[in-house]
Amino acid sequence: MNIPSEHVDFDNTVVRSETDEAIQVELDDGRTFWIPKSLIHDDSESYELGTDGTLIVPEWLASVKGML
Repeated sequence: MNIPSEHVDFDNTVVRSETDEAIQVELDDGRTFWIPKSLIHDDSESYELGTDGTLIVPEWLASVKGML
């Protein structure tokens, strides 16, 4: 997996809910966040309901949402 430096990855992420535009993910520490599907990196394992694993998003998004 080649993650660009301006992205961050979160391991053990579970998708809890989904809309047409976003997914709600639960991080391994139990916190949940809504992430726009358009901002999820193509190499993410968590991208729709029923998937879990690594979530890769832009660092700026993770910072704004308080994920870091």
